[in-house]
Amino acid sequence: MATRARSVTLQLNIRDQKMKSLHDVLTKVGGILGCEGCGRMALLRIDMVADPPPDLAKLGVNALQINE
Repeated sequence: MATRARSVTLQLNIRDQKMKSLHDVLTKVGGILGCEGCGRMALLRIDMVADPPPDLAKLGVNALQINE
C-alpha cells in the first residue's frame, strides 16, 4: 500500500461497528497519510448512514443516506 497519500476515502461496513474499530481505522489512515502517531488530518468528513426500510432491504439495499 502506498504511503504519504494526499487523501483517502473509505466506505465502511455499517454492521457491527464499534468505536474501537473506528479508532483503529483512523490510525491506519493516518499511517497511509504519512503520520500514524501525530493525527494531523486537515479534513475528516463523517457521513452517517442508516439501515434501509424493509422494502428497500428486500431489494438488496444495505444502507440509506438522506441528505437534509
